[in-house]
Order: sequence, then C-alpha cells, then structure tokens
Amino acid sequence: MGPGAVEDQERESGPLVFQRGKKLNDEYYIVSVRDNTESAIVKFFAYELENSETFDLCYSYADFDALFKSHPELVNPANKEGRYDWVVDRLDFTTDSNGTSKRLKLAAEPTVEEEGHPVKSGSMQKSVPLERRLTYSERTRLRVEAEKLEEKRAANIALKSEKNRKAFVTELQEKRKLEELKASARRQRIDEERAERREKKEMQKRIAEERLKRYEDNEKNREAAITTLEADRKTRDLALIRDIIDTYSEKKEALTKRLEDARQRKKEEEESSAMSAAARKEAEDKLNRKRQDKIAERNDRLKQAEREYLELRKAKIEQINQEKHQTEVKKQEYLKEKAARRAAQLREKHEKIEAWERQDDQRTHYNLQKEHARNMLMLDHIESLRQKHSQEQAEAAARKEASLQERREREAKEAEALAEEVRRRADVEQKRISKIAEREALREAKKQSILRPHPKPQDGRGPERPRSGGASR
Repeated sequence: MGPGAVEDQERESGPLVFQRGKKLNDEYYIVSVRDNTESAIVKFFAYELENSETFDLCYSYADFDALFKSHPELVNPANKEGRYDWVVDRLDFTTDSNGTSKRLKLAAEPTVEEEGHPVKSGSMQKSVPLERRLTYSERTRLRVEAEKLEEKRAANIALKSEKNRKAFVTELQEKRKLEELKASARRQRIDEERAERREKKEMQKRIAEERLKRYEDNEKNREAAITTLEADRKTRDLALIRDIIDTYSEKKEALTKRLEDARQRKKEEEESSAMSAAARKEAEDKLNRKRQDKIAERNDRLKQAEREYLELRKAKIEQINQEKHQTEVKKQEYLKEKAARRAAQLREKHEKIEAWERQDDQRTHYNLQKEHARNMLMLDHIESLRQKHSQEQAEAAARKEASLQERREREAKEAEALAEEVRRRADVEQKRISKIAEREALREAKKQSILRPHPKPQDGRGPERPRSGGASR
C-alpha cells in the first residue's frame, strides 16, 4: 500500500491509535484501530498476512461506550487501550449462508489463539471460602495477598504477551522473507521469459532473412536453369540440323557411289556385250533410254526431296525463332504486368495509408472534442462535489458538536453517579469500621472485666458466679 493510499485511509477512517497481532483460525492478522473524531466512529481493521485481505468492524461512540457498561474497570473512557484490548480479544469471524465470504464480529467470550489457552481479560481473584467472620487484620492480609497475586498475574501475562509478540514478529519476518523469495523468483521468471521472447524474435528475424535469401537463390537458380534450358534447346536444334545435313550428305554420297558403280557395270557390260548381236542392240538402246529416264526422274525426286527438306528446315528454324520471340514477348509482357500490379498495389497501399491518416486525424479531433467536453463535465462535477463536501463537513461538525455535548452530559451524569456511589461506599465502609472498632472495644472491655480480680463479699460468701447467659454472651 503506497503513501497515497495510507493518507486516503487516514482521511476516511481516522488516525491509527492502536495496533497488535492476533491469531484467528490458524491465520495471523494485524489488528489496527482507527478513531475518526469527525464521524464519531471507531473502526477495527484485521489485515491478513497470507493473502493481504482486510476485514473491518465499525462502532459509533455511543455503541462503543455501551459495550463496557457491565465492566466497571472499563467504564472510564480514558482507559482506551484496555477497551481496545478487550474488543480485540473477542474478535472472531462469521460467514454468510453460502460460506463464501466472511466478516468480523464481536464474540461473547474471548477467542482462542492457542490450543487450550483462550485469551483472558480482566482480573481473576481467588475466591476464599468464608467459614467464619474475618477480622480486619485478616481481611487486610487477604487483600494484600490478592494484590500480590494480581501483580504476579499481570507480570506473567506481560511475559506471555511479549513471548507471543516475539513469536509473531519472527513468523512475520519469515513470511516477509518468503514473499521476497517469491518476488525474486517472479522477477527471475520474468527475465527468463523476456530473454526467451527476445531469442524467439531474433530467430524469427533470422528465419525471415534466410527465407528471403532462399527466395533470391531460387530466383537465380530458376533464371540459370532457364538460360541452361535455352542453351540446351539451341544446341539440340543445331545438332538436329547438323544430323539432317550429314544424313543428306551420306545419302547423296551413297547414291553417287551407286550411280558410279552402275556406270562402271554398264561400261563393263557394254564392253562385254559389244560382241552381242545387233538384235539385242536396239533393245539395249531402248533399255538405256528408259534407264536414263528413270535416272532423270530419280534425280528430280531427289532434288525435290532436297528442296522440301531445306524448306522444312527453314520453316523449323523460323518456327524456333518465332517461339523464342514469342517467349521473349511473353516474358516482357509478364514483367510489365507484374510491375503494373506492383505499382497498383503500392498505389493502393499509399491510398490506404493516407485514408488511415485522415481517419486518425478525424479521430484525434473528435477525441479532443470529447476530452474537452469530459473535462468541462468533470469540472462541474468536482465543483458540485466540493459544495457537497463542504455541506457534509458542516453537517458532520454539527453532529460532532451534538455528540460531544451529549457525551459530556452523559459523562457528567455517570461521574455524579460514580461519585455518589463512591461516597455511599465510603460511608458504608466508615460505618463498618466504626462498628468494628466499637465491637473490638466492647470485646476488649469484656476481656478486661473478666481478667480483672473481683472484691471479696462482706457476707462471707464466695464470689458470685456469672450467669450462663452472660458468659455465653
């Protein structure tokens, strides 16, 4: 509890006038008493050390004085500590019907603090059985012994109270040390959690950086792979064209070789068949012409196939170039589209930021207006509270003056009644002492008369015997 809270409590409940420790229901409490003279009330506060709960019990001056009407030693209002001890010894807890909440109450008997040892208050005088009437000296001796016993009992009570106070202070210090250890452990746990959160944040940052770096590496690898694939495709196309050209060259060489072989065979056949018959010459000429025609047709077919192959090759090359051009165009269009999308997103982000700033400015303006209106309402409320407080202070001063006047009258009446009672007891005691003195004098006179020798009678008779009634008396 801070100093501001203590000042508010002192202003509301009054200054601290009494404090002591007490054990209730196996729990240690600090019982404080505050006297508010302005409101004419006395408040008892029980502060629990385990969970810092506070319970209170309030009495007005009239109700507080009414508690001690049957206790002569506490009737005097000046004996404040005795009254406070008497009330604290009888403090106890009561719970509601549900058993969930508890509050302070004043028990009829002193509450038990230790097993088998209830807290007692007041004086305990040892009763002396009166089997016979005591003399003044015996009564004086008994009164002195009672006073000594009372002093011894008071010393024992003070020793026991000091012992209980030391035990209470020791346990309180141990609890404070335990609270300090708990606080240090809590601080250490908070530091560990902060370090863990810091490490987690750094790890997330490192993971984000690694992810960004991995994305950049993947982009580079993808571009390198695309470049490699384009180079491979170009290499494959060149290899395919080279294979086609080599195949055509091989076929042409084979064809030329077969033609050369055929011419050589033909020449050999012509040389070998020069000696053939003339009939066969015409057939052979016809066959040669037909062969030449076939050869010419075949040459034409070969040239046509060559032209078709070259056209096909040229078309393939143009198609490959067109695909490359289309790929490049698509890539440029994709990059332009992505740049346009990124620019639109950036523009939208800036527009959102500007809209949010405008809304924030409007919100700040509205909040300032509301704050100004709230401050004006607060000023009006504070002024009304100040006027109400002044009126309540005036009413409390009037009630206090009336209560003090009533208390003075009541104390005057009680003082007069007490003085009358003291005078009456003094008169009774004086009469009793005078009667005792008379009886002692009479008893002494009788004793002297009995012990004094009697004169002898003149008629020769013995001394007159005392009457049995007089002797008995």
